[in-house]
Amino acid sequence: MEKYSAARDQFERYLAQGDDEIKKADAEYYMAFCALNLDNGDGAQLISQFVRNRPNHPKAAKAYYNLGVVSFKNGDFTTAERYFKLVNPSALNGEERVETNFKIAYSLYALRRYEESVPYFDKAKGSKGPYFADANYYAGYLAYAYKEYDKALVDLKNAGTTEKYKNRVPIMVASAYYQQKRYGELVQYASQFKTAIAENRKLDYLYQIYQMTAESYYNQGQYKESLEYYDLYSELAQQNVTQETLYRMGFAYYSTGQAEESIEQFKKVALNSDTLAQNASYYLGRLYVEQENFLFAIAAFDKAASLGFNKEIQEEAAFNSAKVNFQASKYSQSIIALDKFMRDYPTSDYIPEANNLLSEAFLNTNDYSRAITFIERIENKSDRLKEAYQKVTFFKGTEFYNARKYDNAVQLFDKSLQYPIDKDLATATYFWKGEAFATARNYPQAIASYKKVMTSGSRNSEYLVKANYGLGYAYYNGKSYTEARTYFKRYVDALENARDKQNYNDALIRLADCYYVDKEYASAITYYDKAIGTNNPNIDYAYFQKGVVYDFEGKPSEAIASLDVVINRFADSRYYDDAIYKKAQIQLEDRQFRNSIQGFNRIIDRLSQSPFIPYAYESRALAYFNLEDYDQAERDYKTILDNYITSSVSNSALLGLQNTLKLQNKTIQFDQYLARYKNAHPENQALENIEFESAKNLFFGQEYSAAIGALEDYRKNYPNSGLVHEAKYYQAESYYRLSDTEKALEMFYEINRDSKITGMDRVYERIGELQLKAGDFKEATNFYGQLEKVAKSKRQENDAWLGLLEAHYQLSEYAQMRIYAKNIITKGAVTQEATDKAQLYLGKAAYAEGNFDEAIDQFLTTLNTAKNQYGAEAQFMVGKIFYQQKQYQQSLNTLFEMNENFSAYDEWLGKAFLLIADNYIALNEIFQAKATVNSIIQYSQLDNIKEDARAKLKQIEKLEAEAPSQEEVNADTTRKGGN
Repeated sequence: MEKYSAARDQFERYLAQGDDEIKKADAEYYMAFCALNLDNGDGAQLISQFVRNRPNHPKAAKAYYNLGVVSFKNGDFTTAERYFKLVNPSALNGEERVETNFKIAYSLYALRRYEESVPYFDKAKGSKGPYFADANYYAGYLAYAYKEYDKALVDLKNAGTTEKYKNRVPIMVASAYYQQKRYGELVQYASQFKTAIAENRKLDYLYQIYQMTAESYYNQGQYKESLEYYDLYSELAQQNVTQETLYRMGFAYYSTGQAEESIEQFKKVALNSDTLAQNASYYLGRLYVEQENFLFAIAAFDKAASLGFNKEIQEEAAFNSAKVNFQASKYSQSIIALDKFMRDYPTSDYIPEANNLLSEAFLNTNDYSRAITFIERIENKSDRLKEAYQKVTFFKGTEFYNARKYDNAVQLFDKSLQYPIDKDLATATYFWKGEAFATARNYPQAIASYKKVMTSGSRNSEYLVKANYGLGYAYYNGKSYTEARTYFKRYVDALENARDKQNYNDALIRLADCYYVDKEYASAITYYDKAIGTNNPNIDYAYFQKGVVYDFEGKPSEAIASLDVVINRFADSRYYDDAIYKKAQIQLEDRQFRNSIQGFNRIIDRLSQSPFIPYAYESRALAYFNLEDYDQAERDYKTILDNYITSSVSNSALLGLQNTLKLQNKTIQFDQYLARYKNAHPENQALENIEFESAKNLFFGQEYSAAIGALEDYRKNYPNSGLVHEAKYYQAESYYRLSDTEKALEMFYEINRDSKITGMDRVYERIGELQLKAGDFKEATNFYGQLEKVAKSKRQENDAWLGLLEAHYQLSEYAQMRIYAKNIITKGAVTQEATDKAQLYLGKAAYAEGNFDEAIDQFLTTLNTAKNQYGAEAQFMVGKIFYQQKQYQQSLNTLFEMNENFSAYDEWLGKAFLLIADNYIALNEIFQAKATVNSIIQYSQLDNIKEDARAKLKQIEKLEAEAPSQEEVNADTTRKGGN
């Protein structure tokens, strides 16, 4: 630069002093040239002035060239382009002309005047030299940009022969071939880069070259070769692979029989909700079917059917979902899906197959309500559908029976008998119809149904034996004991040597009872002894009844010996106070007055809740009377009339008091007790009695609000009536029936404090039940415990045990809970449902204590018999334990079985599918988890389950969000520069 500065000074001095015009002209040019190279502000002006003043000077032609070179160098492309175009090409040598064309082209390119630049790049690209590579590259690039791919390929390949562009142009060459669908040429060209990774070559966008090569093979159906390049592409792109490429990779694996690899790719695509996701989901379904992974296949087909981009795929996926549900034995879901499919696609080619599948699904489902609705909708039923209808109505009837809805059960059994195609099932239906009538105390109808079992024509049915037991009880409860014993004996004889004794022990006791009632005492004793000898669960009752029978035979010593067994060995028996009372009564009748008084004292002093209390007072009074202890006799008779005026012994107590007072010359006291008795026992036509009966009629007519008012009026009008306490009971019961728990409890507690009504068992049961619902489990155990002591029937005792089971479980008192569970299982046998609940709670207690192995054993035992809500909960709990133990596949297998075994129990089914989603999350099967939760949201009928599912969906979406977005993917790809 110093030389240019010194030279300019010399040229300026010469111009000021010299007089040679030729030299002055040269000096003007070189001074301007130096000024340009020095970046002097007047350089361009001096050159322009020189050209203007001396246009014919030989150096004028190159002046613009020099001006252009300097402007280009300075990045002033506008000026450079203007001056270069002013140059006379003939004044330049070949290299300068190439340079001028290139720099005009590049200046225009830099100024974004791309189309104008193209001819100049074309002029510059032909000559080897310093501008060859650049000119060919930019010419090729612009041709590529303007989709002139043939031209681009020539120029880019020329540029690619140079060191500068050999790593930059392959991406555009490959892309040009790809855009023209010249797949064969592309793969041939790209083969040279197959080892680029291993050779550590830094080609621009190498991963995209691999991608286009893979897709070229893919588009030619050469899937095996495409996968080689997809693998290379994936190695470079890593997690930045596009959804479209993932889909093609999945399909390539699918087409080459590589199922697992195909599934992995399709799963990533299927998480979205676009065309690719629909196709990927469809192929996932097909792959899972090939693997017989039907549950995953269903989720995949459901996803494909939920998207409407491709209508043919949507239809086929909908049908396949229904079909695979059937293959997976998910018959209720299959019914729903097939019904929906036939409504959505009534003209589909799949309709005939759908109809066949639907018939078979009906035969196998346990979603009975839905099946019944569907079949009843079909007018012309095939024999196969009639067979299915017979089955589903029967099983729905048994569900109603287990739920104690006996009228509904009978209606369903009658529907089942409309099509008695399966003779064995018809026999079973008659039996359970008899059971429903019997449990509802409609004994004539029960007998008729049981007898239908005998004549149904099914010779090998288990129900032929069971019907004898049912007939025995129906006649027994109808007080036809001679007929009852006929059937009980048939039943006992049939099962005496059987391994499965069924209800043998109970039938043995009832048979003995029938002989007792028919006064065939020897036979009665024989069967009671037989029950005792076989260690019958009701052995306490057998000993008690032996005592009763011996008493009737006039054998007081033998009677007392049997009763003493109950008293001494079975203190917890519900016949304990019966035995004490009976023994004392025998002693009284045997004139052992003092001994009998000891027995009656035992009841009065120690068994305050016993129903025998008023009877014990009455009998003790009689014993005292016979001992001429009239004061004590008087006190006992008065106790009855003061506290038990409405009891059945009040009349004899009144007569006894009259005689006792007469002997003591106290007859004046009798009138007040006589008045009290009359008040408690008014004549039938008395207004007081009419009002009470009227109020009761309102109660029994289920007019509970009106009954409350009428009973309240009765209590106000007749406060001294002996029926006041009974009126209060019906009032409390009315509040209970109206679900006014607070008021009902208040009144039941009043009745309990008064303890003046017969049948306090009813009060204990209600308070226990209401406190159980209110969550006061300690109080519930108190009253259910009292109910257990005074229970008047096996069913009532069982109800007490059920209440105690629940209350102790809620209090985490598992040892006590187990006592009542075992009582229900071994002694209750009132309903299968009660047994199922007790068995379930044994499992729940073990689970709460952390003993999972024991819990599973108990839950599996529950599942052996429970086909109700307790079975549903048991199966859910097994699945939950497996999940907590991280045995996810076992958990899934267990939970999926619920869909067929317990599909009618929406609450437990919903919880099961939520837990299925948790299992999938744990297995990182996000697609399956999301599909499961969406299915719950779509199909569940329960708001709480849907709400839980929506929360679970947010959890899953949060997991999905942790993966990089496509924008992040693209940005990361750009930063990588291709490698």
